[in-house]
Amino acid sequence: MKKMKTLIATVFAVAFISGAQAAAELVLYMSPTCPHCHHAHEYITDTLVPKYPDMVVTVVNVSDKNNVEAFKTAVAKCKLESFGVPLVVIGDKCFQGFGQLTGQQYIDTIDELYVPGTVTESRNTIANQLASDVKKNEKNPYVFLIALLGIVIIAGGFVLLSRRKKK
Repeated sequence: MKKMKTLIATVFAVAFISGAQAAAELVLYMSPTCPHCHHAHEYITDTLVPKYPDMVVTVVNVSDKNNVEAFKTAVAKCKLESFGVPLVVIGDKCFQGFGQLTGQQYIDTIDELYVPGTVTESRNTIANQLASDVKKNEKNPYVFLIALLGIVIIAGGFVLLSRRKKK
């Protein structure tokens, strides 16, 4: 019972800690016919996602009529004069176009807005600590099953012996 309480507490603590801090959010507005957009998308998926595994990446195809209003809103929010793509929004920072320095600007912005070591690492450290505490409190799980099996065998033996005595 104590193990079950510890396990439940761990699950709730990890769930609470996971939801307590927001991960970095990056929105890429792109067109499927834009070569710079594909370079930006490739950089994000090959470099940023592995570096920031908790980061939420949303890709918005601006060629889709359903996404035009969202793109217009982003351009207005970014106070841009043109509707050029790619447009990357990280927090309140906006980057239009993609070039040699843009990738590093993404990293600098993510590191500035989402300080490394405060969200992801502390959350992982707490989760790992809770998991290790559960493991420390756990004994061999088979001990309980073996003890239960022993009790069932002994009880079965008593039942059989009491029936033989009655005959």
